[in-house]
Amino acid sequence: MAQELPELISESLDISKQYLRQETVEPAKRLGKAAGLGFAAAFLFGMAALLGSIAVNRWIIRALPDGRAWSGLGYVISAVVLVALAGAIIALGRGGYEDPGTVKDAVSELAESVRE
Repeated sequence: MAQELPELISESLDISKQYLRQETVEPAKRLGKAAGLGFAAAFLFGMAALLGSIAVNRWIIRALPDGRAWSGLGYVISAVVLVALAGAIIALGRGGYEDPGTVKDAVSELAESVRE
C-alpha cells in the first residue's frame, strides 16, 4: 500500500497534465492558427482592394482624353466609383444583420416567455 500511493500520485499528475494539455494548449494552438489565417486573408484582401483601386483609377484615366483637367476628372470619377463600391459592399454585408438589442431587453423577453 505504501508503494502504491506514490504511483497513484504520479499517475494522477500525468493524467492532469494530459487533460490540461488537451483542454487548453491544443485548442489555443488551433485558435492561433485560425487567427493567423484570418489575418493573412484580411491582408491579402486589403492588398487586392488597393491594387484593384489603382487599376480602376488607371483604367478611368486612360479612357478619358489626354490633358491635365481630364486626368484630374479621372481621379475624381475613380474616387466616386470606389466610394460607391465600398458603400455597396458595406450595405450588402449589413443586409442580414439584425440588432440584438441590449441585455436588459433580452432578459425581459426571456422573463416574459417564462411567465407564459
